[in-house]
Amino acid sequence: MTREEFDNQPLPKSDANANLETVSRNKLRAMFEVEDFEIRDELQYDRGIDFFIEVKLNGNHTNLRFPVQLKATNSLSKNIDGSISLSIPVVNINYLLNDGLPAFYVLYHADEDIFYYERAKEVDDRLREKYPNAHYPQSFTIKFKNLLNGDVIGGIRTEILSHGYLRRAINKALKLSEDGKELTEPVVIQKNQHVYSPIENIKFLENFGFRLLNDGRFSEILDIEKRCYPQEITSPTFHFICGTAAHYKGLHYDALRHYKLADRYVEALDPEVRNMLLYHRAQSKLNLGMIDAEQSEGYMEALMDSEYLGLFLRLQKAFKTWYISSDRNSEKLLRFHEEVNSVLASPHCSPSISMIAESYVLSVEGHRLNDQLLDYLIKLRDSMGTYSLSPKASRLRDEEVSQYNQHFTELKAKAQKGGNQFTYHAICLNGIKILYIKTFYADIVMGMDRATLTITSHLSEEEKELLRDQAACAGHIALMYEQIGVSDNMIAALSQQYELLHFVGDLELAESVLKDMENRIKDNEWHGLESKVTYLRNGGTSHELFTAFVTSTISKVKEKEQQGVILQNEIEKMDMEDRQSKPSITGEKIYLQVFPLGSFCFSKEKLESVFEVLNVTASAKECIMNIMKIGAMPIVNAFRNPIVNEGPDGGFSAERGPESLERIHKVRKDLRELGAYRI
Repeated sequence: MTREEFDNQPLPKSDANANLETVSRNKLRAMFEVEDFEIRDELQYDRGIDFFIEVKLNGNHTNLRFPVQLKATNSLSKNIDGSISLSIPVVNINYLLNDGLPAFYVLYHADEDIFYYERAKEVDDRLREKYPNAHYPQSFTIKFKNLLNGDVIGGIRTEILSHGYLRRAINKALKLSEDGKELTEPVVIQKNQHVYSPIENIKFLENFGFRLLNDGRFSEILDIEKRCYPQEITSPTFHFICGTAAHYKGLHYDALRHYKLADRYVEALDPEVRNMLLYHRAQSKLNLGMIDAEQSEGYMEALMDSEYLGLFLRLQKAFKTWYISSDRNSEKLLRFHEEVNSVLASPHCSPSISMIAESYVLSVEGHRLNDQLLDYLIKLRDSMGTYSLSPKASRLRDEEVSQYNQHFTELKAKAQKGGNQFTYHAICLNGIKILYIKTFYADIVMGMDRATLTITSHLSEEEKELLRDQAACAGHIALMYEQIGVSDNMIAALSQQYELLHFVGDLELAESVLKDMENRIKDNEWHGLESKVTYLRNGGTSHELFTAFVTSTISKVKEKEQQGVILQNEIEKMDMEDRQSKPSITGEKIYLQVFPLGSFCFSKEKLESVFEVLNVTASAKECIMNIMKIGAMPIVNAFRNPIVNEGPDGGFSAERGPESLERIHKVRKDLRELGAYRI
């Protein structure tokens, strides 16, 4: 073959369309970075897909591939809106979409040397919108108008990775029925692409919820609870766990909603869990203002016999009874310790209950030492500084204070070591309260001017700084309670912080704490706690209440003293009038010495009336009458009421202050009205 024959030999003609397809393929490949993509030609069968483009992640293959159909043209004219129309088979749209990952139509316009693209899903949406009756034609026209560039390709890569992650998560959660036509349980996809099975989450809380409650992981429970919807079948255990977590987080309406749902099958709950449900429900209702404190106590009383909860309630009641009792200290302290020991001896007493019992014992000891201090301070003040404890009493108090401090330190360490955050912070908060009370007792009692009823604080700067540190500590405890989700305790800690700041005079800081409390209570609709803020703001701090008590007590004493002077003057006036008038008595005369008023003379017919005025018992009357029969003058002690004996009967030792003076005055006045006069 000559060169001329070679050059002119008959060969297959070059196809312009094939050339354009090759150019478009090469140019499209160049747009996808090899570090992020691998383009694979679909060559074996022509089903309308030209490429599968695999996305790479961190240089690794992911097997996440999306299909692309590539079209190329150099002659199509543009529409008025700048788009380019191209017809495709409808079956091809379905074919591209069946893979599940995003699919794309790409058009290369050679005249512009530009790629356009459209999403297969959006093409399908327009098809269905145009033919709502689903009578689709054989082909459908796509209007290409979106430019394909590097930014778009980067967005597609991100989209494919997200779809791939989501599809894998969905496949993991899917559980199909045997015939494959439905799911055995629902699957939920959240906005953050988290895929979950509500039933699996419900089962998790049923199996591990009690452990989460015991660990104080209330927020975690409520986060899981949000992923338990839609609900098909739930148990009372699930609703108890979610309700209790909501209760501790201060979400009392949510708590009551769960407890109401748990009531449907409440018999399935363990009796002790049932009692806990009743307890928390009552507390939530109290915080929301649905019931008052008296009604709440009624609910608590009904739960006293429960095994675990009952022990806690008995400790709580024992402390409250001790705190409000007006009985002698030794008597009420004995009753308190007897009840605590009874709880500790119970076979159902757990380590946590034992720790709570110790914390109550410590609290009682702290309050007892403060009461002891108050008694000493009052005696010291009334003696103008001359009163002092005996060496023995002083040593005993020093030992008791030392023991309290040691017990406080040891119990904190014990609670912290055991991971009991509730009790640990309760012990710390109680220690702060004891110090606060001790400080304001001393400052108010010793700083009170009895004449003007005003107080001059003698707190040193060191004492103020210590109290400010304690206020900061109370604020930290409130924060910790908020983090672990114990709303009631958080409010109690903020209340203590407010009291300390108010006491040292940091009123702006105190007001900010109170405002914080107010906002939290308002935002959470804790209507049962609204009165607490109002009470604190209107003089309800412990030091203000104590100041009012001391002021009132001194005022009453001064008032009694003034009243006593008036009564004594009236008695002396009646005595003087009797001596001056010397009233005449007809009939037989009776003489009776009424201590401390003196001797009286009256008509015998008035004797029974005199006995009534003096409140003389029958046995004492008989003794008095016998003495009169022998001509002697009987003696009665008018300080006694009733009078049970004839004679001085202890004399002035029976006197009981202002109360006795009021009786003596009344006796003197009534005797005069009966016609008995002083001799």
